[in-house]
Amino acid sequence: MCGSCHEMHSAKLQKLLISQPPELCFTCHDRSNFAGMKTVHGPVEKGLCTACHTPHASSAPKLLLAVKPDVCFRCHSKTRFEGRKFMHAPVAGGMCNDCHAPHQSDVKRLLVKKLPDLCYNCHFEQEFV
Repeated sequence: MCGSCHEMHSAKLQKLLISQPPELCFTCHDRSNFAGMKTVHGPVEKGLCTACHTPHASSAPKLLLAVKPDVCFRCHSKTRFEGRKFMHAPVAGGMCNDCHAPHQSDVKRLLVKKLPDLCYNCHFEQEFV
């Protein structure tokens, strides 16, 4: 399937690409999954798909450059979470996507739901009464 992204003999673009990312990525991936909401992840907004994903092969799921949370720490500071006496279990477990959407969200900070509804995904509402 090389010809899906690359010209076979010659091209105007480097790496014999048919078009530049992100347009190239949108030949297979639905554009609506990556824009149109209130908050868009910076690299997604700039069309930098390869900031997190590799186009050819990866040992990480979804062709990520690294497994989570390491892929997140390629840009986001790990030191913010180190050396803390108390840490929320999803943070300690590197489960960034349990709370944050990787591409876009209608909630601030790329949260998957508004607070406190997000908390209720794991915690029972009665715990807070």
